[in-house]
Amino acid sequence: MSAVPRPRKVGLDEFYRFVRSRDGGRYELVDGEIFDIAVADRRHDQIAANGIRLLGNALAGQAKSSVFTLDTFLRIPGWTSRRQTDFGIEFGNPPEDSLEADQPRLIAETLLETTAEIDLFDKVPAYQTIPSVEVILAIEPDSPRARVWRRPAGGSWPPRSERVDGVDATIQLPQWDLAMRLADLYGRIEFPSSF
Repeated sequence: MSAVPRPRKVGLDEFYRFVRSRDGGRYELVDGEIFDIAVADRRHDQIAANGIRLLGNALAGQAKSSVFTLDTFLRIPGWTSRRQTDFGIEFGNPPEDSLEADQPRLIAETLLETTAEIDLFDKVPAYQTIPSVEVILAIEPDSPRARVWRRPAGGSWPPRSERVDGVDATIQLPQWDLAMRLADLYGRIEFPSSF
């Protein structure tokens, strides 16, 4: 992620005008500064597409829960910050023209080699400040492995993530009556035979 040259900090209205005026690129607002986001490769896109499909199928017929994609911004409480992730689940009914998730409950971030430290040490703690979030996934792109943080109802975030390893493993999401198989999340992705 690199800073877009700006002479001063901006507010939310100015940030959203900036985003809507662009013909491409992805941007985040972090403490009033606009940053552009690294471009993802096909592997990253395939994992995100698989995750969106799996969650969308699982939520079919659930009136208040829906899937959001990487073009949706997440409100970080207490900060002039809006972050983006690859996909997730939100609860509520945001206006159709909204750029923000209403009440995100699951946030999934596919890690990139160039931004993994930012994702794990800046974005995950920021996501944990969102009151509605229950589950955060950090998905490794080059091996069938994910980290899962779960906030128990009325509780605090654990100090460490759970590790889910191997193509035969599953990420249990009982809130949505879903066991997401890593084999499905990584569908069409090839790994060395050691996995």
